[in-house]
Amino acid sequence: MSRASVLAVDGRPRRGSALPQARLERVFAEHHALVWRTLRRLGLSPVEAADTTRRVFQEAARRLGCALRSQERSKLLSLALRYAFSVDRFAVSEVRTRPPLAQREKVRTGVFVRAANPAQAACVDMMDRVLSHMPRPAATVFILFELEGLSLSEVGDVLSLGPEAARQTLLHARVEFKSIVAALAATPRR
Repeated sequence: MSRASVLAVDGRPRRGSALPQARLERVFAEHHALVWRTLRRLGLSPVEAADTTRRVFQEAARRLGCALRSQERSKLLSLALRYAFSVDRFAVSEVRTRPPLAQREKVRTGVFVRAANPAQAACVDMMDRVLSHMPRPAATVFILFELEGLSLSEVGDVLSLGPEAARQTLLHARVEFKSIVAALAATPRR
């Protein structure tokens, strides 16, 4: 996704944005990959993740004008989750419908290139399958804390949870993750 597609609407530069152009460019450069990765991990296809990322930054341009720099990441992720949850994850997820790794073409999907190392690619596929089987709240907390490295207080801010609720949800997500990994490892491969 190009910077111009986020910073301009219908090919025209933004005017009167609540977020100054320089700050919007900085926010985009710092957080674009995080937003896109989080949306992909929640099951959106590369195209849907790119479109949703564009909408998140367009909304951020209107709404983040008075937000502190320390709040930008949490606010962007809150917007991303709101948009992601408006899409049915199982209707758009390519995890359940894509062919096995050996049968896939070696093509670039979305912004990031799939790992060339077969062992890394197998790990990414396993993570995709596990996350697609987890309940949405557990998967969301797991992604934000374990994979994206947010603190529990940031996870609570993003999801509008108190500290204890965020901690309990994370504990539940870890148990869920381990049980799904065990179940998938026990199933014979076709």
